[in-house]
Amino acid sequence: MTGVSLIANLSKPNAQAILFEGVEWLQRRGVSVAVSLDLVPHAPKGTPAFPENELSQHGEMLLAMGGDGTMLRAARIVGRSGKPILGINLGSLGFLTEISLEDLYPTLERVLAGDYRLEHRMVLEAVVERSGQTFYALNDAVIRAPSRIVEMEVTLDGQYVSNYMADGLIVSTPTGSTAYSLACGGPILHPTMETLVVTPICPHTLAIRPMIVSASQTVEATVHCKMEEPLITADGQISQSILSGDRIAFRKASHTIPLVRTTGKTFYEILRAKLKWAGKKETEK
Repeated sequence: MTGVSLIANLSKPNAQAILFEGVEWLQRRGVSVAVSLDLVPHAPKGTPAFPENELSQHGEMLLAMGGDGTMLRAARIVGRSGKPILGINLGSLGFLTEISLEDLYPTLERVLAGDYRLEHRMVLEAVVERSGQTFYALNDAVIRAPSRIVEMEVTLDGQYVSNYMADGLIVSTPTGSTAYSLACGGPILHPTMETLVVTPICPHTLAIRPMIVSASQTVEATVHCKMEEPLITADGQISQSILSGDRIAFRKASHTIPLVRTTGKTFYEILRAKLKWAGKKETEK
């Protein structure tokens, strides 16, 4: 690998020092590094910098220093380019980030040697049919109003499912099943599955439950909210007002986001660690 691009969340503890040291470490090994413009004051002098919408054109991989929010930002940056993302965890939870600080440089050595694999994650596409505006999400797209109940008529491939009266609706990918959907009672799915999760937010009837549907299907929600403009939000990063009566179509996007994987940890090991699940295998007791 001859070049990488890099973004970072400077609000994380020690982020500035780790950024500076990491860029220097890569440059000493002959790797060219391009950073986002906001990092210029904190990177070694002379490090090339570009707007975020140009970073996918530089280097063979995007390094994202921060937490899962930084990884979602990275997913927006790489978009359809197919550029792999390597996450460096400067936060606490970090389902998406791959490298812990204590393993940073040994893992980067492995990556530079080509000792890694790519895990392609499904992307959600949400289209507002009236305007044609399209949103992409690695985790989820959410419909809600700031302070009102939203009524939504939900269909699946054109077949009527139900009317939801709720604080909102989450449509998530398997990757996003451990995010907002999980907090609202949704199921945990293995991130490589090909499904969509439809999770109501605080539904106003106990009969309404989260649903898992095939990624080959299209979920449509027609939104009614008379007293307030509803919103659609993608990955908690981009938010847009919509109109009462708008219909939003949710489906699997045609592209994926490649995440760099270097450890042998299984998804279930990560769950046990991140969610503080108790219990050990019989052989570990």
